[in-house]
Amino acid sequence: MRYVLEEMGTTLKAARERQGLSQRELADAAGTDQARISKIESGDIDLRLSSLMDLTRTLGLELVLADRRHLPAIEAILKERASDADPRQKSRVIRRIGENLQNLQRAHPDDRQLKQAMSALAVLNMARLTEAELALLEEASARLNNAKPEALDELRPRLETLIRLRNAKAHGAPDAPGQQPAYTLDDDDE
Repeated sequence: MRYVLEEMGTTLKAARERQGLSQRELADAAGTDQARISKIESGDIDLRLSSLMDLTRTLGLELVLADRRHLPAIEAILKERASDADPRQKSRVIRRIGENLQNLQRAHPDDRQLKQAMSALAVLNMARLTEAELALLEEASARLNNAKPEALDELRPRLETLIRLRNAKAHGAPDAPGQQPAYTLDDDDE
């Protein structure tokens, strides 16, 4: 039973921290005191169901009873969602990249790869990104930040990163192991 309490406490603490709340702020919002929140997060208190529901709803969470047979699917969905990048951080990075690409495009208005990168950025802005994908964008952003127009050739790998990431989001991961194309355009399969 202690393990269940500790796991629940850890989950509640992570939710509180994601929301940027201190224990005291959560306690005030939930109508309890900071010491009780501390004990709950460390697994030292076995909460009544009504108290747990109040606390989770204060954190924007919902308790749901689910058939155990469905737990693997639920856990897979939660794991996928947990790896999503922070949308505010994504917006900041994409805005920074966009500003830098526009500066480069002013100096190179006919550059095809720059146009593709701008188009890719628009798609990525609407896509759900993982933390790993956001890290790729942040790296590209750092390289593109205040880039001089004459350094375009050195920046081409970063532009290619944007285009490939867009393609992966739009079409799925290319060349995944075990995948075969549904058809080919070559006639030499006869």
